[in-house]
Amino acid sequence: FSLKYMHTLKDKPEVFEDDLLNRLYTATELSSMTVTTRQNYDKIMHNELDRLAENAFAREQGFAEGVAEGEARGEAKGKADIAKAMLARDYHTDEISRITGLSEEEIQKLSQSPEIQTEKS
Repeated sequence: FSLKYMHTLKDKPEVFEDDLLNRLYTATELSSMTVTTRQNYDKIMHNELDRLAENAFAREQGFAEGVAEGEARGEAKGKADIAKAMLARDYHTDEISRITGLSEEEIQKLSQSPEIQTEKS
């Protein structure tokens, strides 16, 4: 009886807790719409699905960019830590640059850091 006259219901009955009944109710609700109402509904749903997909893509991109940025920062910090340790042991700037890939200017800046000065003292 419910399935036969479901399209005439104004609200979904509380007894429709079952997933199958919910899907059937939604299907009959859609099929009983006028053409204009269904076109409007389809347009709204299309826009909403596009928005959800754009948000998901943006989150994925943001996550990937964040991971890449974090890796780059970690790599730079690791190189700086190695260069500082080498500076503290009086390695030559050329050798530090060749091993770490840091420029001589970057190494000079690191050599001015207080922790290097303290270790050398």
